[in-house]
Amino acid sequence: LSVAVRQLNNPTQGSAFLFRYYPPVITNVTGCTDSVVSNTTIDCPVDASVVILTIFGSYFGASAAAVDVKIGNFSCVGGTASMVVPQVKLTCSLPPGIGQLVPVTVNVSSQADIQPYLSYRPPTVYNSSLIYIRGNGTVIGPGSVMTDLDSLGGETVKIWGNNFGLFPSLLQVGYGAAGVQTFSCVVDSALSNNTFILCKTSAGYGRNYALNVTSGNSNSVVLASISYESIKILPGVRYGSTGLNVSQDTRGGVVLLT
Repeated sequence: LSVAVRQLNNPTQGSAFLFRYYPPVITNVTGCTDSVVSNTTIDCPVDASVVILTIFGSYFGASAAAVDVKIGNFSCVGGTASMVVPQVKLTCSLPPGIGQLVPVTVNVSSQADIQPYLSYRPPTVYNSSLIYIRGNGTVIGPGSVMTDLDSLGGETVKIWGNNFGLFPSLLQVGYGAAGVQTFSCVVDSALSNNTFILCKTSAGYGRNYALNVTSGNSNSVVLASISYESIKILPGVRYGSTGLNVSQDTRGGVVLLT
């Protein structure tokens, strides 16, 4: 903001200087499950459920017309926030989203405060809800065990649960040690939704992996037993190592592993 200061006895003389209003400050957010200790609101629904957030703070201005509120990258449902008490209290209709400690942004005339004061519900996978469809069309499940996955990948897995979110392209599914995605299951975003995931296995190896579903920065670990098929050596194949059924020089040729 530019202000010109003039001499009272000579209005044409003087100079201009710049000054700024105080930027907005967010002190806490309420509306879902509220924590007085951390000033955050948690367990917010990931879908379009009607939840009115209340944002407390200072220096929000006198009118909502100059205020822009975002939850993560999304504006309030309806596009704008409402000024309940000038300067100190705003309301915002919660947009759908995913993740933990999502940034809440209050921007007033190009000055902003950003605080990680909101968390959406983490994804949940229902127990024994996995269905595995082999490459030959055989359907196995539902259950919590998937064995003998094709080591070349490309087989179908169906997963039921909740709070996967309304943005399937942001979902990640994999399996490995708990919390680690050693191998991925590629999500079909066109056929997945808030309660259902369809994905294709990738090539891999190993046994007794846990299933990991990640939505934003929220992770759900399912202690399922997921194993690739064991490596088998076909009988009748000759190898050039002492003691392994060798009767001739086997340099060159093809060894088949399944």
